[in-house]
Amino acid sequence: MPSRKTYKILAKETDFYDLLVSELRLMNPELVTEYDMESLEITMKKKTKPQILDIDKAIENLQRNLAIVVSVLFCALADQRETINQFKEIDNQIKMKK
Repeated sequence: MPSRKTYKILAKETDFYDLLVSELRLMNPELVTEYDMESLEITMKKKTKPQILDIDKAIENLQRNLAIVVSVLFCALADQRETINQFKEIDNQIKMKK
C-alpha cells in the first residue's frame, strides 16, 4: 500500500503559535525547556479509503503469506529441536567420559 501524502507546516508560521506553546507549557513544562519549540510542526495525512480491488487475489495473498509464516515457524521449531538433541548428545558424551 503506498504511503499517504503528508502535509506539514511550521507551527511558528501560524497565528496561534504563541497560544500553542503556552498550552504545551501548561501540559508539560519540560517540553518547552527541553525541546526546540521553533521546530514545532503540524502534520496532516491525506485521508484514504481502504480498497480491495480483487477479493480473490487478496485471499490468495493472505493464504500464501500464512503458509510462509507457518513454514518458517515449523523450520524454526525443527531447528530448535535439533539443537536440543545436539545438546543432549553432548551431555551424554560428557557423562560417558566421567
